[in-house]
Amino acid sequence: MVNVADLPRQRRTTSRRRGSSRSSTCPCSPGRSGGARSGSTIANTSADGRAPRSTPSARPRGTLGAAIHRQQTERSLRETEELYRTLVEQIPAVVYVNVIGEDYVPLYTSPGIEQMLGVTPDEFMTRRMWFELVHPDDRERVNAEDERTERTLEPFSIEYRMYRPDTRVVWVLDQAQVVRDENGEPRFWSGVMFDITTLKQAEEDLGSRIGHRARGPPPASVRSMS
Repeated sequence: MVNVADLPRQRRTTSRRRGSSRSSTCPCSPGRSGGARSGSTIANTSADGRAPRSTPSARPRGTLGAAIHRQQTERSLRETEELYRTLVEQIPAVVYVNVIGEDYVPLYTSPGIEQMLGVTPDEFMTRRMWFELVHPDDRERVNAEDERTERTLEPFSIEYRMYRPDTRVVWVLDQAQVVRDENGEPRFWSGVMFDITTLKQAEEDLGSRIGHRARGPPPASVRSMS
């Protein structure tokens, strides 16, 4: 092995220069990101000495597409909500949403309540008029079913009478079921009340006619006396 110190002065200088030129082309030490602090300009420079163009991967991706998708999603949700509300407000029934719990806490009542019971949705919810408007003769039966389904969370379905403020009686079919979230936890009651007054009157009329026929015509003596 040749020692540099043993070489003539001119050859020692040449060797040192060659060694310097070789070491100058190498990175000195890695930076924080693992790249070289010196020599990094060599890696980022093309063969003709000009800086390379920025590649598409360096540009922000999906900014415009994400904004368009978000707007489309929001518009779709608004349209769905408007369609659902339109359908709910036009059906001949009362759609309602109540909080699950022992206390009656309404969250939503459709405008159909005004035609059915003669009160506005705000009045019906603010004053919590449901128990108040239930017919006194049906109240115990309705309360018992309400308490049972609140405890078991089974579907609620019952027919009963309600009083309008003008004292007219309205027969309703009240049906509701529990709505759960994605984890299966109960969130609220979603129900519908149908006005079945006409149906109940028809049943009563039919029952009266059947009863009258079952009793038969009055005896001949009664007919002759009349």
